[in-house]
Amino acid sequence: MAEKEQKDSSDTKFAEEQVAPYKIYGEHVILFQQWVEVSGTVRMTDVKAREKLKKFVKSLLVLTKYRMFFIVKGTFGSRSVKKMLHLYDLVEVLATGQSDIAEIKYNVGTVVECVRLKTAQMKLVLDTLHYLIRPITWGFAAARSIPFSGFAPENLSPLENDFQPGPADNFLEIYQAHCSYNKTRPSVEFIRYFNYLVENGITELDLNLCPGSEIKSDISFDIPTVFSSLAHNTYFKSVIVRGVQVRNLTDSIAKSLAYNKTISRLHITDTEEEQPLTYLGAGLKYNKSSVLQIIDLSGNDISSESAAHLGVGIASLTHGISVLNLSKCSIPPKGIQTLFQCFCSNYGVSMSIEDLNLSYNKFDEAAANAMVTWFQSIRGYYSLRKLGLAGTNCDLNIVGDKLKGLIELERLDLSHNKLVDKPGSLEALLSVIEVNKNLKHFDLSACHFSCEQMEQILYTLQKNPFLSGLHLSIADNSLGPKGGVYMMRGLGDCSYLVSLDISHNKMKGKALSEILLVLSANQSIHTILAGRNIQGKEDMEEFSKTLIDYVRSHNNLLTLDLSDGQAGKSMIPFIQALSQCNLTSLNISGNTIGDMGASALTDSLKSNTSLTRLNIDSNNISQTGWQALAFAFVNNRTLKEIVYPVADLDRTPPEKKEAVRDIIHRVMKFTARNRGVEDDKPFGEYYQPYPTPTTLMPLANVPPHLKSMPLPTVDLVLDMLSSPKPTLQTVGSGDVYRPSPNRTSTSYSESPRPPSLNLSSPSSPSPFSSPSFSSPYSSVHSSYNDLPPPPPPMTDLPLPPPPISSAPPPVSSLGPPPPLPSAPPPLGAPPPLPSFSSLPPPGLSAYSSPPPPVINAPPGFTAPPTLTTPRGLPPPLLGSPPLPPAGIATSQGY
Repeated sequence: MAEKEQKDSSDTKFAEEQVAPYKIYGEHVILFQQWVEVSGTVRMTDVKAREKLKKFVKSLLVLTKYRMFFIVKGTFGSRSVKKMLHLYDLVEVLATGQSDIAEIKYNVGTVVECVRLKTAQMKLVLDTLHYLIRPITWGFAAARSIPFSGFAPENLSPLENDFQPGPADNFLEIYQAHCSYNKTRPSVEFIRYFNYLVENGITELDLNLCPGSEIKSDISFDIPTVFSSLAHNTYFKSVIVRGVQVRNLTDSIAKSLAYNKTISRLHITDTEEEQPLTYLGAGLKYNKSSVLQIIDLSGNDISSESAAHLGVGIASLTHGISVLNLSKCSIPPKGIQTLFQCFCSNYGVSMSIEDLNLSYNKFDEAAANAMVTWFQSIRGYYSLRKLGLAGTNCDLNIVGDKLKGLIELERLDLSHNKLVDKPGSLEALLSVIEVNKNLKHFDLSACHFSCEQMEQILYTLQKNPFLSGLHLSIADNSLGPKGGVYMMRGLGDCSYLVSLDISHNKMKGKALSEILLVLSANQSIHTILAGRNIQGKEDMEEFSKTLIDYVRSHNNLLTLDLSDGQAGKSMIPFIQALSQCNLTSLNISGNTIGDMGASALTDSLKSNTSLTRLNIDSNNISQTGWQALAFAFVNNRTLKEIVYPVADLDRTPPEKKEAVRDIIHRVMKFTARNRGVEDDKPFGEYYQPYPTPTTLMPLANVPPHLKSMPLPTVDLVLDMLSSPKPTLQTVGSGDVYRPSPNRTSTSYSESPRPPSLNLSSPSSPSPFSSPSFSSPYSSVHSSYNDLPPPPPPMTDLPLPPPPISSAPPPVSSLGPPPPLPSAPPPLGAPPPLPSFSSLPPPGLSAYSSPPPPVINAPPGFTAPPTLTTPRGLPPPLLGSPPLPPAGIATSQGY
């Protein structure tokens, strides 16, 4: 007996040594071990080698929280690991007709292998696997849970509904399982941030607010692992990452979006790296249950091929999209051309776009013509209200005539273009202005207009009887001192304006005075931006009296910018007049007003009750000036924000810098007091350029004449590229939504470009499947292209709710599955689309999936210890997930 106990102890010690390297990735201690017999390993495609499955060797089966492996003993007592598997690599556990033998199929890269296990305790082994798989597949579709096929009821315990998932569809357990799979450390910072989101009911996953999102920090976490955990999650509704310089970042989220049914808003912006969109386009094409409606990929480097794949994905959607922002992506003209070609292949989607921003991409004549073709097709039937074409070098002689058809545009950005460098361009621009009925924001900044051309533009705006409430920007056109006279003649009564940006025009004080005299007739203007026009003290002295009279007589003026004028002490009379105005936001930075100006500002702020935001940086204010400003807050209770004076603090002598910083911090505390609320957002403000959609946008109603038009095929779109047409390559099913299983580092080393996909053939298999082998498998794993057409688009339906509870049929009652010549995906991979024959019964939501039954811990199973932490601290990495906070809804689905 003692000798047997010693052997068992040495076996356990050897097993623990194999688990030890994985504990830093969230692995747990050994939870189950049992002596069994194991056959040789066989590839499913190797029919001749299946004889190996009949030869068994005694082995020790070891199960940990996320892994299973077999230990075999050598002739002289040596031990070795025969096979180490992650539970996410399991594909199927199949009955063989013998109650004590089961066949286990699993993925190794892109290849499926199998091994047979023989034991008299088969029921115990199967129940334990169920028990371990349950928490890390919570919320997965039934097809994604490892199928236990063909077992009799006596060999598989019935599942019971007693499992309590953690918050947000048990996301934390699934995240830690993916960390284990990808061999990355679970991030304490991310877990703390996740707890904060759940406790506050926040469904926007903004990773920039989480410490460690910067890749060069000691506490950096692996963003692709977070993304891969979202594939089946139904809690989060939007994903935001800005300015994280990681190549292929879009691929890592795209593989989850190929199966996610609740993320409606995606922002992957300003990575300054090339972002191949092969998987994103394929994911949008593949996922007919997607609700993604806001796509913001601005500030990334996107090639023509990536733009084509994205266009194909968008054209494959079965619902509308409201926002597509591809600004500052350096998309070549060929990519722009293919994108609009794709728009013309599905007018139901493209006509639903409300906000399209293609600014700062490269247009040529062919790209402009492709855009014009789309404009012409949707004329009279479009939803487009905002159009960004800044910095595209568009030829108005090509585009202008069709822009006239978009008379309902509310925002048009044509800035940073040489719009009138060709004969006839000015006339084309004027014709666009003449017919528009709803324009509210019009940006013509940095367009190199002459004073005469600007006069014509302003006169045309004045003569348009439909315009009102217009925000007009004509900044940075170098109009010069003569610009005031021309603007006076062009503006007229300017009753249509509510905001005017004339900054960076070097017009000087006299010209600004002339413009203010014209604007005096308009009492509805609330914003004037005139920075970088005043050029010194003399200019300000000439402008000061007109400015003071205007500010005092126009109670609706709320925002004023007079920055970078170097006005000096000549700004003081205007500062003293602030006590008698209704301004709420003022920018007088860069005017060197000094301590005397700060003192005058103190007197004004004591009696001012309207100003809420102030920028006085770069004004040479010293310690004395900031001390004076602090006294203003004895009486002032309305100023809520002062822009932190970084430039002035940098110019402060080193010996006084600490004292000045203390005074500035005291002033900032006063503004926080005036805001009236404590800062309850420890992670900062959430990025909200667009609100998260709460309903599913339907496809636009396509008019009959567009339905009857011959539409370009995807083949034709991809053939337009100069590079060879992409072809389908074998992609491992495990790569659908997570990094390669061979990944061994948490570093963000550059990954290879993803394989190209052939999205053109309607008979192509799922872009994420590997068709290189066949095996018997359940019909739910059929090819995506074998499915019937999607149902009609839904209108104004709420986004999918969390799955609701319902009891599924016992697994054992399904019987052995019919053979199907397709590769089964691994357990962790997102599901293929279900057939419509498997839709839920009446009374269940179309988005709901029945919950899996739960089993109790089998005999002989050692459950991991439950660790607790005070509320507000992150849960232990290796413990069980905490119960959801009060009021937080959790998924009941499988």
